[in-house]
Amino acid sequence: MNHIREKGDSIGKLLGRKYFREKKFGGKRLYFLVYKKFMVILGVGISNKKTQQNTIDKILSEIRNYEKFIIEKLRGKS
Repeated sequence: MNHIREKGDSIGKLLGRKYFREKKFGGKRLYFLVYKKFMVILGVGISNKKTQQNTIDKILSEIRNYEKFIIEKLRGKS
């Protein structure tokens, strides 16, 4: 996982948005968002090939909430 932390914006497959990426680990896929302006990488899902599209669709439907979540955490709100 250190390689994601160090080079998250260039690791894995880009998924339609410059900050939404997928990295395969064996039979699983890790989905993460790279927010350069906050210096944050947020893991948002794990799936297998069978549930891949449902997982991506769910993440995209909630995409705005992830940035709000990060902003609240950085401000110290929970």
